[in-house]
This record gives sequence, C-alpha cells and structure tokens, in this order.
Amino acid sequence: MSMFEDQTEVQDPNLVKRLASQTGVGEVVQKLQAEEDEPSPSLVEQEHKFTDQKKPVTKAVIFDLGRVLFDKSWLKAGRRVKKWTMTKYLLKGNNPLKLRHLFFEVLQGISAYPTDLVYYPTYEGTVLPNILNLWMRNAEPTEKIIKDVHAYIDRYQGITCLQREILHDLASITFNPDDVANVMVPIDEGITLLKAVRDKAKDNGVKVMLLSNFNAEAFNMLHKSYGHIFQLFDALCVSGHLNMMKPESNIYQTAVEMIDVHPSQCVFIDDSPENVDAANRCGMTGIWLKDFDYVHLRERLVQMGLV
Repeated sequence: MSMFEDQTEVQDPNLVKRLASQTGVGEVVQKLQAEEDEPSPSLVEQEHKFTDQKKPVTKAVIFDLGRVLFDKSWLKAGRRVKKWTMTKYLLKGNNPLKLRHLFFEVLQGISAYPTDLVYYPTYEGTVLPNILNLWMRNAEPTEKIIKDVHAYIDRYQGITCLQREILHDLASITFNPDDVANVMVPIDEGITLLKAVRDKAKDNGVKVMLLSNFNAEAFNMLHKSYGHIFQLFDALCVSGHLNMMKPESNIYQTAVEMIDVHPSQCVFIDDSPENVDAANRCGMTGIWLKDFDYVHLRERLVQMGLV
C-alpha cells in the first residue's frame, strides 16, 4: 500500500474522532465541526448587524434660523429705504442686486478679522464682514457699531451721493435691532417642517433645538414677535448670547452640552455649506438646505425617521 493510500484511509471520520480523543483535542474538533454545521449569515444580515451596531440613534434635530426658518422680507426692507432715493437709483439704470456687494465691500474696510482665525463666517458664500461678525456675537455695543458704520460710510471714497444715501439706509436695516427684527418673516415651508419634526419628536424623545448666528438684541425682539414659533424648541443657542459663532467648533460643542446629547446623535440643518461642514467635523450629521429646497430636506428627514 502506498503512502498516499495510507493517508486516504486515515480520513475515515470514525478514525479521526478516535485519534482526536486519544490526543486530548476531541472537544476542540467537535466544536469546530458544530460551527461548520451552522448556517453562515448572509452578507445582507451581516451588513444589517454592522449598521445597527454603528448607526447612532438620533436624539436631537438642530435648525438654523436665517434662510431656513426665517428670511428677510425685501418688501419690508424696501419700506425702510427712502422711496425717492431708491427710485432715483433705479431710474439711473443701476442694478439693485449690486447694492449688497457694494455694502459688504464698504463694511469690509471698517474692521479686519483676526489673522489667527481658521474658519470665517459666511453669508450666501461670501465672507461676512468682520463688523457684522462682531455685531452678531455682541462683541461690541450695538450703538458703537452703528455709529462707526455710518461714520465710515460718510468718508468712504469712490461712491456717488446717491449710493451713500442708500448705504446709510442699508446700514440701519442691517444693524438696528428693531429694523432687523421687523424685516424678518417666517418661511412657511420651513415652519411647517419644524412643526412636523416637533410632532414626531414628542413620540420618540428627540429634542429640537435652534442654533443661529444672530445679534442678541435683534433676536430678543424677534422672539417677542414670534414666541409661538420659538416655543417649539427645547433650547435656543444664539451667537449673540454666547459671544461665539458658526462655523467655530465651540458653539457646536456648547449646543450639544445645553441639551445633553453626543454630537453623533445630532442632525444639523443649515443653509450655509461652511456651517454644515463644521457640524460634520464636530461629529454631527449635517444637512445642507440648498436654495430653499424643502422637498429634498423633508425626504432626508423622512428617511431618518424624524418626520
């Protein structure tokens, strides 16, 4: 009998068991054979098991304010600009959309950002002038900021008298807390979605929070006018009350500490991609509300079981 024939006979199951028993590894062999007999889970089952273990449970939905729940009413804003001044501006063939760019350009010259900042607050993709940053975080008294802005507009070179008049009006609309609060109006689609999230949150214990870059005085006035909306939140985190702003990481950390949740358990909604990226870096699940696309936003929240 050849060597190969001897090895074939040793493969007899009963002989394997006897040899295993004699060498003291019988229990190990039996365990291995039992594991081989068990059906292996499918890849889908393994994926579900992994997902269930890794996927954090959402415990908070955090909304931005501007351009998510509220927006400026340009009709109301227009009423605060002298009608004849604006009419003359338009009759001269000027593009009103360029006014904001001119306004930001002027504001940029009033106060420079500290050079050690890593991320800068933005508005519709444009870096926010630092004077607005200081105003939103209440870093300086509102009265001083308004005075400095109007004084700078008076001495700014390279603009017409008509442009100067309009810039003064825009400064009042932008920095005067009463004017700011009065030109802000709720966005119907945003408020409807907020209420839907709030209703669902009652059933699953999810907290609903506001996280906004907003001047403290202006926010207090807005809160007074729309208390029925702000009562839908479990907590309000406003830059002007904290002297910090998105996209700085410390304001996100402060927000989650206020409602006692982990960042990984939070869904954050904002119209600024920079703020959403910052939330993601902090461990949250950020959703960018692009161009007021509430249909897509609702679909995402439905997928997450939050609406």
